[in-house]
Formats: sequence, C-alpha cells, structure tokens
Amino acid sequence: MSLPQKPFCDKISNHEAMLEKAKREGNTRHIKRVLQILSILYHRESLHKKSVNCLLELLPIIEKTESPGWFAYYHRLAAKSMILAVDYITAEECLKRSLDIYENLGDLLGKANVYITYGELYRKKGLMDQCATYLADALNILNSFNEQLQTSNFISYQTSYDAATEAVGRMLVNMKLFDEGNDIMSKLLDRKKVSSNKTDLTRILQNLGAANCYSDPDKALVYLKEAQGYAISTENHYAYAAILSNMGLCHETKGEYNNAIRLYKESYEIMTKYGFTNHYPYVLNNLASSYLKIGDTAEAKHHAYISLELPEHDEKLREIQKSFWVLSESYKAENNYKEAHDYLLKYCEINDEMFNAEIANKLNLLQKDYEATSSCLTEIKKQFSLISDALKKTMDMNFIGVSAKINNVYRSAIQASEHPRTNVIVTGESGVGKEIVARLVHFAGSENKGPFIDVNCSAIVESLADSEFFGHTKGSFTGANYDKPGFIEAANGGTLFLDEIADTPLPIQAKFLRVLETRTLKRVGSNKTIKVDFRLISATNKDIGDLVSKGLFREDLLYRINTIGIHIPPLRERKDDIAPLVDHFLKEFARKMNKPIPNYSKAMEQLYDYHFPGNVRELKNIIERAMITLDGDELRLGDLDSFLRSSADKRTNADKIVPMKQMELDLIEKALQKCGGSYTKASIMLGISYSTIRRKAKSLTQKD
Repeated sequence: MSLPQKPFCDKISNHEAMLEKAKREGNTRHIKRVLQILSILYHRESLHKKSVNCLLELLPIIEKTESPGWFAYYHRLAAKSMILAVDYITAEECLKRSLDIYENLGDLLGKANVYITYGELYRKKGLMDQCATYLADALNILNSFNEQLQTSNFISYQTSYDAATEAVGRMLVNMKLFDEGNDIMSKLLDRKKVSSNKTDLTRILQNLGAANCYSDPDKALVYLKEAQGYAISTENHYAYAAILSNMGLCHETKGEYNNAIRLYKESYEIMTKYGFTNHYPYVLNNLASSYLKIGDTAEAKHHAYISLELPEHDEKLREIQKSFWVLSESYKAENNYKEAHDYLLKYCEINDEMFNAEIANKLNLLQKDYEATSSCLTEIKKQFSLISDALKKTMDMNFIGVSAKINNVYRSAIQASEHPRTNVIVTGESGVGKEIVARLVHFAGSENKGPFIDVNCSAIVESLADSEFFGHTKGSFTGANYDKPGFIEAANGGTLFLDEIADTPLPIQAKFLRVLETRTLKRVGSNKTIKVDFRLISATNKDIGDLVSKGLFREDLLYRINTIGIHIPPLRERKDDIAPLVDHFLKEFARKMNKPIPNYSKAMEQLYDYHFPGNVRELKNIIERAMITLDGDELRLGDLDSFLRSSADKRTNADKIVPMKQMELDLIEKALQKCGGSYTKASIMLGISYSTIRRKAKSLTQKD
C-alpha cells in the first residue's frame, strides 16, 4: 500500500495564492469568500490552528458586512476550531461573546448551539459535571421548540433545531451515555425519515452506528448498512468511506478480524481515490491493529510505518502514539525485545507530551483566572461598604416583631455587632431564628469586613470533623487529593457561626478551645502553624449547662464562647409577634406566587390559640401551604385547620424511618416532575444512566 497523494493540498495552495492577491487588491468581498473556503479546507485536513487563524481574520470583516446573528455564529465556529486546536482559553472567550450576542437578539436556538459547544469544551477539559449542565440547558431550549416546529411559522428553525439535537446526541455518546444518546438520535431519525432527506439520514444513521460499535456491534451494523445504502444512492463518497471504517470497527469488536481488514482496506482505497486524507491515520492504525490480532506482524508494522510517514496535522499525536503501540506489540510478538522496548518508550514519551500540554493549558487557565480576580479586587473593595449597608438593611427587614422580648433580642444583637472580637452564643428552641440573629450580629457591625461562614455541627461526621474544621494537606489520609482549608481558616477575618455547637464531639471541643486561646491552628497532616482571626457566634437549642454537668460539653469551652449570651424566647411566649410575622410571610409568598395578599383577620384567633412547637419556622411553613391552596382573597379558619393538624401529625411521625428504596423512588419521581416527564433530562439531573432511570421508574408505574 503506497503513501497516498493529497489533492486538497493543491486546493489549499491555490486559495492561499488567491487570498494574497485579494489582499493586494484590497477586495474585501473576495478576501471574505476565500477566508471562508480556506477555513473549511484547513479543517478537513485537520489543520485546526490554521483554520482558527482564518476565522479570527474573518471576524472583523463579518462584523462590518453581516448581521449580528452571523457575527455570533462565526464566533461559535471559531470556538469549535479552537477546541480542536486545544486553545481552550480563547475558545471560552469566543463562546462568551457569541452567547452575549444571541441573548441580546433573543435567539434561543443560537443560545442552545452555544451551550452545546460549551459542553464540548468542558468534555475536552474533562469537566463532565459542567458538560452535563450545559447539555441539559441546551436540551431544555430544544424541547421548548419541539411542538412549535410542527407549525409552518417555525419551519425555518427546523434545520438548526435538528443540527443542535444531533450534536447533543453525539456529545452524550462521547460521554459514554449510550442509551441517552441513542434515544435522542433515534427520535431525530424517525422525524427525518418523514422528510426523506437522504443526506441527513446517512449522517444520523452513521452516528447511531458509531454510537453502538463497542456496546452492540450487531445493532451498529444494521444502522451502518442502511446508511451505506443512502450514501451510495447520493454518491456521498466521504460518508461511504467513513461508514466502511465504522463497519470494520464493528467486525473487529466482534473478533471477525478478516472482515474488519477487508472493510478497512476498502475504506482506505475510497479515501485515496477522492483525497479524503484526514482519516488516513485512523484507518491505517485500525488496519495495523487487526493484522496484529491475527498474528500478521509484518503487515501490522507495514501499516503502522505508513501512518508515521503521513504529513503533520493537529491531531497527529494520538495517532502516532497508536502506531508506536502497534509497533511495540508487533516486535514483542517477534521476540525482538529491544525494538519493542524502544517503541514502548516512544509511546510513553508521547503520553508525557500530551500530559504536559494538558498541564500547561490548565496553568494558563489558572493564570487567566488569577489576573481576572486581581483586576476586580479594587472594584470589589469599593463596593464592599455599599453591600454591607444593603445587607444590614436586609437583616433589619427580616427581623420581624413588635413584642418587648424580641426587641430586647434585637438590641442585644446590635450591641454585640459593635464588638467584632467578642464571642456570642445564641440560644433558643428550634425554629426561633437563631441564624437570623447571628447574621444580624455579623452584618450590622461597622467594622464588618470578612466572610460569614455558617456550619451545622450536627451534620458533620465525627471521623471527618478534624478535616472539616481545621483543614488538611494533600496525602494526609486516603482521599486527600489536594490541600483544603477548614471552616475556621475560611472564616479568617470574618465570622464563624457554629449552629448546634452542643453536638460537637469532645475531642474537637478540646482542639477548638486551643484555637480560641492561641488564635492559631494546624491542618491535618501538617506541622505548619496558621494564624487565624475571627469572631465566633455559636447557637444551640439545648441546655448547655446541663450538658456540662453530664460531662458532654467542656466547661472551659463554654466560658470562651459565652462572652455575650442572647436568648430568643419561643413564639408562644411572644404572641404579639404572630400578626406582624403573618403579614410579612403573606406578602412574601404573595409576591413569589403572583397572588393578591389575602385578608387574614378571621384566621388570627386560631393562630393565637396554637402553641407553635416549631416556632417561626412552623408558622412560615403553615402560611406558605395556605397560600398555595388559597382560592379567593380571604384566609379563613378552615384554610388552616388541615395544616395545623398536619404539623401535629408530622411531630408524631417524626421518628419513623423511610426505607432507602422509597427515598430513591421519591427522588426519581420529583426529578421527573421537575423535568416534565423527560427521562433524559432527569437522568442527567440525577447523574445516572438513561437505562437505570427507566428501569427504576417501572416501580413507580407499578405502584400507581
């Protein structure tokens, strides 16, 4: 098999000459057209950096001569080429510009396409959570167009919609979410069969075949054979060559290596005949791999060497690596261990080169983030005092009450806020508003400059408490993959709020006492002393004095945290606060639910008579549920009866444990409701596969 010629090289050379001539003549229209063609030619030859340069040169011309929609489109096109050229930083900048333009234009399909490209960017960077988020956002937009596209008024969006949907399907397959990707592309295939567009059908069937090559090669072959028929009837030689290559991969997966070799050779011959050079390395390496698997090391080495002789392109490294692996394995099979060792070293060197490139790109991203953060720091400091004033006003508005007892609490919080080095403990039953008081103490102070870090001590697992509070260093224990500051360090310069401090384990209490005394700490796994400066606000609904007497809480720590004590009385002891709280909650939920504020005078007597064991939190919950079911403009006695009884029933059943399976089914049911019944979106939201959610959802149907 001889080294193929590359007809596209002549086309590229001709158009490069045409571009120089157009520039000399100053013919902007001609320059634009040639740059557009060159960017496509470079892309087909996998010369992505050159394609990027063409598109960057094209952008100013497009801005002057075309509509904003086209300007946004070319920014997205440039970003796609930059992703292929592994220039993720500039790609993200182009995508941001494109998204801004589409948002200003109100172009939802344009936004969906940008989200898909963002997904590809984050997939390439290995950030699968962000990738899934952008794909879910794109699917939400696309699904909103699904019904509208059936009408003639939206027919112009059909092509864009189909292309975007197909891109999402391919992306899901690339993320190994085969079921979800197949589901999307199968639905698209059904719609395309109605329109009978053979070019589209060829591409979609080819993608479905590629999606199933490894997981279900027989199913993949069915799709690919159908695609092959369409490709032949439309004389689509490029697609036909790619289909043959995919069919070869299916046979190779099945262990039918001779069939695979035959199909790879046929694909290669078509590529050579029509000059489709960008897939040469892929097909040659697959041929070499198949020959190796049948023990024909001479042919395996021959095709691997041909692949290495091909001209350079942006995606060559990975294919070179595959060639080195085939050569190493071939020589090992021939007992030529020196050559096998040499090619294995070259394989590892390529691996290191790709790894170093990835690390360099990540460092560039970090540098960019650092510079952006530094440039914003001055402006943030300028705005800080304004933000603090706004937060203080917000805290004042949320502190609702007219009784003498609650006013005493408010005055104590304001007094404490003026002493930023003084520790405060807030006590009271569950639901009285201890965190609101803690935030008021922090934000109302004139010297407030730092963060407010809130921690629920009862939610921290004892075995992880040291790491959570004091931080840890990389390698200090299994799973410690990076340095991590703890809650105390994060609160440096601000306030640490420890809710339910009485639930803190005794060993942690001893260490915490030392931090309060020395204002220093050491991370887990480190001997380095770190200075910290913070105000401590604690909260509990328990009698700490009683816990001290039982040996469950350190007395010396209590003295440290109890410099100023603020006790919040339960709601049943300050009935005067019920009316203003009801008024506040009704206004809040009326605004959120877009409903009128009801008259509630007839319901107040019932609320005054209720003892509110859940305090303000329970009152808020009752008002919210009443507003949801409200029908009319008046809140009556009957509107609250069931909710007050429900609160009592919930306290009776509070100790009941819900089985894990039931919790799982409840979560799936909520996800499906939130996603409008879409299994694809619900599976992405829950982080499970499409087949898993369909299987588990059967239990919901049987239960109904």
